[in-house]
Amino acid sequence: MSRPSLAVVVLLVALSAVTVAGAVTQGQTGATAPVETASPGEPNYLSLGESEVRASNSTATEIDVGSAISSDSSSLQATHATLRFERAYATATTAANQTRAIRHVVDRIENESLALRDRNRQQVAAYGEGAVTAGTFLRERARIESEAAALRTTIAAIEARTDRDPTYSIPTSLSGRLSDLDASLEVLQGPVSASVAARLATGGDRQRVYVEASATGYTFAQVRNGFYVRETFLGDQWVPGEPDQFTENTSGRLAAAEQRAETLYPWVSANKFGGSTWGLGPSGIYRYRAEFQSGRLTAYLDGGTTNVFREAQERTLGSFNTTEVINRTSGSATLTVDRTFPTGPAEIGLTEAGSERAIAGTVTIGDREPIELGDDGRHWFVQPRETTWINATTGSTEITARLGGS
Repeated sequence: MSRPSLAVVVLLVALSAVTVAGAVTQGQTGATAPVETASPGEPNYLSLGESEVRASNSTATEIDVGSAISSDSSSLQATHATLRFERAYATATTAANQTRAIRHVVDRIENESLALRDRNRQQVAAYGEGAVTAGTFLRERARIESEAAALRTTIAAIEARTDRDPTYSIPTSLSGRLSDLDASLEVLQGPVSASVAARLATGGDRQRVYVEASATGYTFAQVRNGFYVRETFLGDQWVPGEPDQFTENTSGRLAAAEQRAETLYPWVSANKFGGSTWGLGPSGIYRYRAEFQSGRLTAYLDGGTTNVFREAQERTLGSFNTTEVINRTSGSATLTVDRTFPTGPAEIGLTEAGSERAIAGTVTIGDREPIELGDDGRHWFVQPRETTWINATTGSTEITARLGGS
């Protein structure tokens, strides 16, 4: 983890924020962008905004029968829906009947997609209001992820079947509806939700996820297999049905969407070695993807607001800048906490005082279960927004550090 001085970080972050804000307002709409400026040398990131957060917590995924059954049911329903469509399409004797078979399935998927969007909105609001726990919200999001993936499987089957039929041409209006549906389902998915859904359905290692929500959005973040993985959704920045402002650009809507994304993510734009910008059908949703040395970014922009409303980032843990180092020494042991940003990754270290030699010990973060440090004496976790106490024990020595607060 690199460590620029705090003075340099503060100065450069302020300068970067001015540059980004200026770029957004030059010929672009939606100047109020919920993408926050990161430390120099790092990608910006989508955020709820500290003043908007209503609830936050760290929770561990727990397997329950209901979640497993729900995931299995979604997969089974997708298989049955695809088989029913294949039979109906194969037995249709005219193009009109083939179109009718497709429209029947599309109507059903459209209704289910709208229901999923409503469920997503309700679950976000429920957690933000304290009506459900973080664990319940996480499991519900995993179910929505599974059901969205299942519906997209059926859409892919329809598109594949019609593409390989040389005697049939799907009507443009119906093809557009399929693209719109696929886009609206895709933005209900995310890498943390998918990982939790897989865990709940099939077992595997227990996962800890940081969860926070505003009135209309949420962030999930976790440390997994040497990566920091984050997904954020802002419902108030996605306004389906509003005029697509990117289409007004004389350079073309894709060029306008890409320009907007690269204005919001200047470091990514300058350092990416691969990526793409796609308009997801006539939906007004644009997907911007970029790969860079330390990870990848996927951002979804809404043509109605021109803002990012869904983002996923995956980055190697060592690529984050440290914005503050907390050192606490007691007796012969030192507890170190390397901070980044609230909801970003933080690293705990336990060493001999006056040296960097790792020592064995146990740490407790807030009210979580104790964690036994490995041979390197280090542990990564997601840094919460609220003040959190970290306690370390090695032998008869106890050390306490406060993370956050004044």
